[in-house]
Amino acid sequence: MILVTGGSGFIGRHVMERLAAAGEPVRALVRRKGDFPSGVETVLGDLATNSGVSDAARGVSTVIHIAGATRALRPDDYYAGNVRAAENIARAVAG
Repeated sequence: MILVTGGSGFIGRHVMERLAAAGEPVRALVRRKGDFPSGVETVLGDLATNSGVSDAARGVSTVIHIAGATRALRPDDYYAGNVRAAENIARAVAG
């Protein structure tokens, strides 16, 4: 299973489409329900708050981490959306 973060973004959507078309099992961690490519499993959650991350990481062999904060009102928001998010996904995958 391949986990893709940032799947609702431009690059993430294309990565998931390619993986699914190649027959790879794909899971996406998403903050809200949406229209995702056929064959992509979605798990609701948020990397910054760690909500749903362990469920999304369960049974994955590969993580493609594309999610990140590109705009924020405060430096802490950048930290949460990038550093804390990466830490949370790494911890979840490591078990």
